Amino acid sequence: MPNVRFEINPNLSAHPGGNYSGLVWVPDAAPVTNRWSGYIDAATSGYWYLTGGETSCNGPVAHCSLAQVKASLNDGGAVPTIYSAARRAGPLPGPPSRVFGLSSR
Repeated sequence: MPNVRFEINPNLSAHPGGNYSGLVWVPDAAPVTNRWSGYIDAATSGYWYLTGGETSCNGPVAHCSLAQVKASLNDGGAVPTIYSAARRAGPLPGPPSRVFGLSSR
């Protein structure tokens, strides 16, 4: 299954020098094979993690929910900034298949 990765500045007051992390969503296993699946909601399925080591939701072994990642990024610092979004066609590692630049706010 493809996954989605956001390049972000987590803006954590606990790590003021840490201005880069990957926010990654990995979907659950494919519900069907050899055809398109139905709607997959990243807020309620699969798992999320950060790549920068700044919170308890660090690395693919963390298996955090979206609510847990959001809570881990809410330490009183500024709101996280999104730099870019990418969809990966297969498992990590590897280059993203599409990258979309986003404005910071």
